[in-house]
Amino acid sequence: MRGWYVAAIAVATAIGTGCCQKATPLAQAPVLCNDAGNMLCHGICVDIVSSNENCGGCGVVCPPDTACANGSCLLTCVGGGGTVCDGKCVDTQTDNGNCGGCIGDGGVACGPGDKCQGGKCVETCDTDGGYSACPAAAPTYCADLSNDPHNCGSCGNACVPGQICQVGSCQCPPNAPILCGSGATAVCVNVLQNNQNCGGCAPASPSSGVDGGRDAGVADGGDAGRADAGPGDAGHPDGGADAGSATDGGKADGGKADGGPDAGPPKVGVACAPGQTCQNGQCVETCDTDAGFIPCPPSNPTYCANPTNDQNNCGGCGIACGAGQTCVSGACVTGCQLPSILCKGACVNPFEDNKNCGSCGDACASGQTCVNGACTGACSNGQAVCGSGSSAVCVTLGTIDDCGACNDSCTGNQPACCSHSCHDLSNDPNDCGNCGTTCHNQISPGCCNGACKDFSNDPSNCGGCGDTCTGPGATCCNGACEALDATPGDPLNCGACGKKCGGTTPGCCAGACHDFSSDVHNCGGCGVDCFGRGFQTPGCCDGVCKDLGNDQANCGGCGTVCQPGAGCGGFIPPIGQQDPTCCSGSCHDISCDVNNCNGCGDVCCCSVFGLCVCGSGCTDYTCY
Repeated sequence: MRGWYVAAIAVATAIGTGCCQKATPLAQAPVLCNDAGNMLCHGICVDIVSSNENCGGCGVVCPPDTACANGSCLLTCVGGGGTVCDGKCVDTQTDNGNCGGCIGDGGVACGPGDKCQGGKCVETCDTDGGYSACPAAAPTYCADLSNDPHNCGSCGNACVPGQICQVGSCQCPPNAPILCGSGATAVCVNVLQNNQNCGGCAPASPSSGVDGGRDAGVADGGDAGRADAGPGDAGHPDGGADAGSATDGGKADGGKADGGPDAGPPKVGVACAPGQTCQNGQCVETCDTDAGFIPCPPSNPTYCANPTNDQNNCGGCGIACGAGQTCVSGACVTGCQLPSILCKGACVNPFEDNKNCGSCGDACASGQTCVNGACTGACSNGQAVCGSGSSAVCVTLGTIDDCGACNDSCTGNQPACCSHSCHDLSNDPNDCGNCGTTCHNQISPGCCNGACKDFSNDPSNCGGCGDTCTGPGATCCNGACEALDATPGDPLNCGACGKKCGGTTPGCCAGACHDFSSDVHNCGGCGVDCFGRGFQTPGCCDGVCKDLGNDQANCGGCGTVCQPGAGCGGFIPPIGQQDPTCCSGSCHDISCDVNNCNGCGDVCCCSVFGLCVCGSGCTDYTCY
């Protein structure tokens, strides 16, 4: 069954020779793609003969466990550690139907009651050798839960494609340590070189949903799929008991890249633009050869690599170091980086590895911890192991130095650890002065120097700690300093907090409310008095002092305007002869009012045609 796979790869290789092996930027390509097998997809020439993202046509993405060969997606089982047997992916180390290899290619079918263990049929699983019967309810195969990627840590717990199972935990390999994407698109990548995830995991493309993990320079070859993801029983003869995903997800950062401390969650990266390559986590136009970087692969570069220390390109593009090897000065050197040692093909730290404590295979008992290469009793309740290797110690959590976790130090003016969470007792209203002391009896609760304060009315802490109200009559009203007796004062807090002044134009003078629009003693403002101005009848109209005794527009009252014919018994003088006048707060038209003839108080004897006739023409109240 392997022959067709080799032939397919050979055909794909032959056809792909001389073509664009990866997407070519449009700026560097002709208008039409001239190379055989190429097609213009979204403005970029791609090789539809071998491109997993454009297999046989634009946007045709090959599913997991397949690869593009001669324009068709073919089953390969690459990435999951499986083998193609009778058209499906199986693990020949555990598959009862193909134990040790495919039937007809060195493998056998285990008999009734037997189980496939390490490629051999056995009656019972070798628990002393580290094997467990899976699934637990009705065992059909044996698995080493410490390193089986399909049963990592427990039966059926499958790692993400490209991850390895190390000491019962799914981890991305050191040469591709970061896990990008989720679900079917999750893939381990080297963010220092991956064009689609340069510098960190790039957000998934909304149009394709593919994170581009297949880009060159990724040690696992991209999103190659799982060995157990094929049809039917796929991974194991139990009908797909291992179809679930790893419960631990292999950690967000995909494990430790260099055998050192865990790197933490990955940064958000970017997908490099066409024509750019990813060099040391940054998109660049050309590789920095002065710094030792070279473009890889040479024929159609997609990333920059440093051949002196790159595990995937050691001494040159595509030269990957094997398991247990390290790239040193451009050469693959056998062995793990100290203090790690090689156990069952994986580098482990014997100083802290519970499954290989002190040496390979020396596992600590349940509840014990490997500290400095020796199994010790587990830390007591409330304690945690801090540090690793020879520096590992049990520490009591809940202290200022290790509050919620190791080295979680509390800081502040009055630092304290309250319920495994850091708080500053000097200013925390939920833990003021002491853990659990809550400021809740105030309108606007606050904590100042470990004492509860009400920021709404405390003149020494008005609106905040130390904000002091100063000046005569100053106090704190709703978190703001107010001078209650000031002139002018706040009409919303006049004489007392919350006392609001009314009126058309409310005003506050020395703690008393006034209407600046009509108050004759505070007309338009505090202290503006309309008396003492020589007015006959002082008045305040819209904040302006007026003489109501002789103001034609405010006669006897604000807004009272004298009209023509006033006091003339209904007679309206002709236009041009009208003369409305305010006399002692009363309106009169002195052109026709015989009692105010041509002037206030001037009495006329008679009128002629309705108009007053006064002076020499009037004698003894007789007109002549």
